[in-house]
Amino acid sequence: MNELDHLCSRGPLGQKISGLRIRQTRLPAIGWDLAEIICLKPIVERLLVALTFPIWGAVLALLWFVIKLSDMKSPAILIQVRTGMHGTNFEVFKLRTMVPNAEQLKQSLAQYNLSTGPDFKMRNDPRITFIGHILRKSHLDELPQLINVLKGEMSLVGPRPCTVSAEAHQGWWWPRLLCKPGLTGLFQIYRAHTHNFNDRVRLEVRQLKTRSLINDMKIILRTFVVAFVERKGF
Repeated sequence: MNELDHLCSRGPLGQKISGLRIRQTRLPAIGWDLAEIICLKPIVERLLVALTFPIWGAVLALLWFVIKLSDMKSPAILIQVRTGMHGTNFEVFKLRTMVPNAEQLKQSLAQYNLSTGPDFKMRNDPRITFIGHILRKSHLDELPQLINVLKGEMSLVGPRPCTVSAEAHQGWWWPRLLCKPGLTGLFQIYRAHTHNFNDRVRLEVRQLKTRSLINDMKIILRTFVVAFVERKGF
């Protein structure tokens, strides 16, 4: 049993993260690990995002204008708090896909929640706007998170940032906090097939245990297929 498997099965011990103590461990030395030692992975990712800014920046500006035009009084980009690497909180950017009072309406729709975890998921969610449906199907609502990548808070590929606090993470969930959250990952590819948070964590841990430069590239390419060909956003 390697250290990651041990962490998944035994829970957090050792190192302090966000006031908690977890086992000091490294992920398997595959692919990107050597690059991370010399800080190559974040440099490469941030350089790639910076070089492609004229493209995604123009798309983001257009989407901001369309959303703003549909509702001048509400913000087009939301800032939400998520749990990141080592359990620290950070602000993540996202295009607004729901009506302004979505949170107030959530409780009245609780009976339709399909998710077994902390997230709220339902089919034909009436809170999602017309533009929001298009953005979610194509995953373009998460385009502003490239700003988080530029800021060094997120990676292109990694576990998705979530609303579960570090304190609320169960023992075998901890590996997902050992690296930066990602713009995409295995969960992004398969999220239309599961609404179970434990399944999400299993996908993310599997991704971490098999991570490599080649696998990162495969996940990114697969994300484009899911978003723009299969259109399996939810």
